[in-house]
Amino acid sequence: MSYVEPQCQICGQGILKKRKKFRLSTPIVIIGYVILIPSIFCLLLSLFLLLTVGVGGSQTNENINSEVKTMLEDANIPQPLIEKFMDHKQLTAQEEKGLSKQQLKTFHDAKSKYLSGKLVNGVAIGVVGIGSVIMLIVSCFGGLIGWILTMRKKVLQCNACEAVVNAS
Repeated sequence: MSYVEPQCQICGQGILKKRKKFRLSTPIVIIGYVILIPSIFCLLLSLFLLLTVGVGGSQTNENINSEVKTMLEDANIPQPLIEKFMDHKQLTAQEEKGLSKQQLKTFHDAKSKYLSGKLVNGVAIGVVGIGSVIMLIVSCFGGLIGWILTMRKKVLQCNACEAVVNAS
């Protein structure tokens, strides 16, 4: 069984061939690609930022912990007190009396450095994370709009007069 190509009803001479044509006019399709291509790049960039912000944030936390621990060890603070500090526990009055003034000052400086480092790291993670989520959402909408503007449709087109008939 062979497929018989339909004849053009407009000119009566040509044969209708299957083609894919853009649904909208050329300027609209160009605008669609101008929206679609950057949206894809922004989507990939926002996904990359989301993945790296978590990894970078945890590495920064580890660096802060090791710096503070080294700072406390260099001040000759006893290991049980360092472990207590790293476990976020408060020193008792008796433990504070056992430290010299310089060790106590170093202990409070380490606490300030630790808290400020964690705060800055948390704010940075929050800003970059929220920014990349917003960029992800906007680029998804932009990509959807661009894709809609660049969609094609199947048509039958006459090879003689170039008349177009919907294939659906």
